[in-house]
Amino acid sequence: IIQTCASLPNILIKGLMAVMPISAEEYYYEQALQSNKRQQNGVYVEETPLVQNENLLSAILENHKGKKVIIDFWGTRCGPCMYDINQNEDKKDPSITYIYITCNKWSPYISWNSTINNIKGHHYYVSDEAFNFMLKQHDAIGIPFKLYFSEIGNNISHNNVTK
Repeated sequence: IIQTCASLPNILIKGLMAVMPISAEEYYYEQALQSNKRQQNGVYVEETPLVQNENLLSAILENHKGKKVIIDFWGTRCGPCMYDINQNEDKKDPSITYIYITCNKWSPYISWNSTINNIKGHHYYVSDEAFNFMLKQHDAIGIPFKLYFSEIGNNISHNNVTK
């Protein structure tokens, strides 16, 4: 349905959304996948795995098995997040996979869509519920929050930047 909607005029899309069983957040996420399948300049918009919240982080890591990974929970509405990303964008280690996870609450679709063009890495746009679950799962007190994983998938540390 979403792929068909992408080619319809906006007035029809609004009418369809009134009867469609998905939220606006899900609709925008699907639109992001359609318009942002741009694996260029080191920016990758990834499809969020369809798993329960408690398995989401493992499923995301499965796609990056065998690599050192830094996962950054961030948002375009988070000043410290944007500062941290801007300060470190030019200092990225090419041997590390950078994963950015955000949600509608912290990154409304329009600002997220334009901001990620300047952030090299793998981007996941998840539901607010999934985002909050993953933060609580790792005792995060807020964002920005980073998790560091070894090549074998062990969580070797975390960093609560807001502490």
